[in-house]
Amino acid sequence: MVSDLSFQRFLKSTIVLAILCITIVASPIAYLGSIWSVLRDPKIDPLISSKIAELGSIDAIIILNDNSEISKTLVSDILGNNNIFKIYSSIPYIYAKIDLSVLPTLASLNVIYKIVPNIIFKKLFLDRFILFNYKKLQISLEVPSLVNWGLFRTGAIAVWREFNITGEGVVIAILDTGVNVNHPLIGKKMFTINASDPSYPGGWMEFDSRGRPVCSAPHDTDGHGSWVTSIAVGGDTQNILIGYAPIATYMHALVLPTGSGTFAQVLAGLEWAADPYLCNGTKVSQILGRVFKPNIVSMSFGSEGNYSNYLLPAIKALLSLGIIPVAAIGNGGIYTSSNPGNIWGVFGVGSIERDDSVSLFSSGEYVEWPDPPSSWPFKGTYPREYYKPDFVAPGVMIPGAYISEDLLAVGSGTSAAAPALAGIIALGLQAARIKMLNITVSSLYDLLAETTQKYGMDTASRIRYGNGVVNALTFIALILGYKLRNVEGSISQSQYSVGSQGSYSIKSFQKGFTLYIDDQKYISIGSSISFIVPPSDYGDHYIHAFSLEDKIYSYNRFKVFPTIRSTGSYISGSELFLRLDGFPAIETIIIRFTGATNPSIESNIIAIGFPNLRGRIELYVRLPYVDSPQSISVVASDLIGLIGASISMTIYPPLEGTRIVPTTSYDRIQVLVSGPQSAAVGDTITIAIYPYIGGMVLVSNITVYVYRVSFPDGSPQLLERIDRTSVSSLNVKINISSPGLYLLWINASSSQQLGNVITRIEGSAAYAIRALPREELLTIENIYKNISVLSIEIANINYSLSSLIFSVTSLRDMYIELATKYSILYRNIEFLTRELNETKRNISSLQDISRSITNEATRIRDMFYVIAAFTLILTAALGYIIYIIRRRTL
Repeated sequence: MVSDLSFQRFLKSTIVLAILCITIVASPIAYLGSIWSVLRDPKIDPLISSKIAELGSIDAIIILNDNSEISKTLVSDILGNNNIFKIYSSIPYIYAKIDLSVLPTLASLNVIYKIVPNIIFKKLFLDRFILFNYKKLQISLEVPSLVNWGLFRTGAIAVWREFNITGEGVVIAILDTGVNVNHPLIGKKMFTINASDPSYPGGWMEFDSRGRPVCSAPHDTDGHGSWVTSIAVGGDTQNILIGYAPIATYMHALVLPTGSGTFAQVLAGLEWAADPYLCNGTKVSQILGRVFKPNIVSMSFGSEGNYSNYLLPAIKALLSLGIIPVAAIGNGGIYTSSNPGNIWGVFGVGSIERDDSVSLFSSGEYVEWPDPPSSWPFKGTYPREYYKPDFVAPGVMIPGAYISEDLLAVGSGTSAAAPALAGIIALGLQAARIKMLNITVSSLYDLLAETTQKYGMDTASRIRYGNGVVNALTFIALILGYKLRNVEGSISQSQYSVGSQGSYSIKSFQKGFTLYIDDQKYISIGSSISFIVPPSDYGDHYIHAFSLEDKIYSYNRFKVFPTIRSTGSYISGSELFLRLDGFPAIETIIIRFTGATNPSIESNIIAIGFPNLRGRIELYVRLPYVDSPQSISVVASDLIGLIGASISMTIYPPLEGTRIVPTTSYDRIQVLVSGPQSAAVGDTITIAIYPYIGGMVLVSNITVYVYRVSFPDGSPQLLERIDRTSVSSLNVKINISSPGLYLLWINASSSQQLGNVITRIEGSAAYAIRALPREELLTIENIYKNISVLSIEIANINYSLSSLIFSVTSLRDMYIELATKYSILYRNIEFLTRELNETKRNISSLQDISRSITNEATRIRDMFYVIAAFTLILTAALGYIIYIIRRRTL
């Protein structure tokens, strides 16, 4: 009986031991199963799942469902203070290091919405900047020379001058690469609570890659930030026409060092914009004793193809505070968009060209948002499907500030369109304050949409233009109580040259109205206005005609084409003043002589210039020497000859005969010297000298000093002095006796009588002849002959190029059409490729997770085999021991 009981106890012990072994083996498998479940949890971004499974820990952004301290404390306690980089105060985010061991606990919390990677945002800029000297572009004109054509297109200048609305009292926060506060375009415009502090407290903040504030003074790490800032608020209203709201104040957060920034940095910038603070954490509102926040946040950056909700809580915070978020829609072209510009409630802005067409690079699409939130502060809901961009604005070849105060940057991209809209919104907010209107973000959006220039409302148009081209004039007029109706206007012709006259009338309207051509204002008495085309660059220019009293508005465009005008004498050797108008702003323009029978003149480049922002170049050129009249043309064109103009003239040799000019309008004699520039030792050469004034030969007294400079000592030696009185020309013979440099210094003087007053005028010139041994001279002459032959060949090549350019011009339109079709096809392929890559990434993530789990399972399996073997051996040993004991007891 006792032995049976002992055996039963043994069996029970063995069963317990087996259960214990199974539990030990099953626990890791159960844990592994829970990790697998967590990694597939929709709260965990697939990239986080992949990396944390591989590395065991990862830096990530935790997005909370609310911004309560309770939620943040709960999550912080699980993570541990040492693993937390930043807890955002005004928005529901935490940036921390997350270990695989705490991931299941975090995933189980209802307070967590999403765990996402610290993704990268980049500036949305198309090409590199074209840089110019700031001061050199400010050439003297009868109109401002530093201009942004976008102001002309949107009617912003009319808003300044008709309504005195300039953005005063409005604050725009710009998140970008930093800013040069000392640039002339944007100096003294940054907000600060202490004007004597160079760190601009309250108006400037820099953030590191983990979103932590850095105490620093304003600076630009790239140039992009200064550029976009000046497009919003740069310049003034009279002389430097660059920014849309030139009297507005700006703030700037450096979140894109050298052009790109982390998600943590962007979040920090948005949090700072929602409730500005100093680098020590002190809130600006607390210092001022009143609520302080910007009215607008402008963002010229994005993450293309990003349709996630990651930024939604931060944008929601701005919208809830009444801060208007404006963002570039992206430069990926049709069927693409960038986040945050593609978020519902963010005013996503695309780019237009000079002719109102949407830029090929400008993004736009019918957005299908994967996971819209159930509630949203913009228009009360977040639709699953909508069009982007919301609006379009000028974004091509836009001038602005740069890192250096001496430079002006000209660039393109939706990066330029975003601050343009931000500036126009600033004008609208000032107008609303004047009218004491309480305008919400949603209602301001509707006012903008109501007053745009629309180019169709079908799907194809909406994904390019959105609600249309923003119009500052009709937008501000509507806020001020003038709901302008669009009427048809008529312009006398579609193309003009600078300085030509045109006229404009409004159909079926017989009363007076106001007309703006770019920045020039005209007021009509009757039903038509005559105007003079101001200095303008090549391409489209804009007419805004309106009557506030009768609440009518008419918009139109015309093109300006290049012209060349000359002033001066056409006598050989004289200086000719050239004024080039209507050329493409800041593009390389080649100016040359052409059409002459003399090969040394044919296609001779005389200057390379860059038109200012008004399309003007002014320069002096000296006409070549000829011994008989020759017809030539001065031709100016861009590098490939597609855009250009020419002027024809006849050059005359110095006139024969004498003439004393009875006038005192000239104060100097011009001395023309003709002769060889080199000679062989032993030769006798003749130098011809002609004094003239106003293009006519002048009788004068001439003194010629002939020097020789011998090498290597370089000391000048006077060889001869020649004096002649009352001559109209002089031939000087020089015997070339030794190598060196022969110099002629010529003085000419004459007296002119006007009434009883005798005026003495003078002039001088220098001329040099290089004396060489005959063998060396012959070598040089051969080189010159070869150059002459080469010049003729170049002329032939130029002719061939002209034919080629004609062919290129014919093919250009075909290319544009094909490029458009290709762009559409490319975007379709890109969209499908993006979807495929996303699927591949998801599969790759799952594969990584699967491999990690498989490896863990293999390890546990091996452990199980060892434990199972040990258990079996132990069980067998115990059974054997019991068997021996039982036999002995029996």
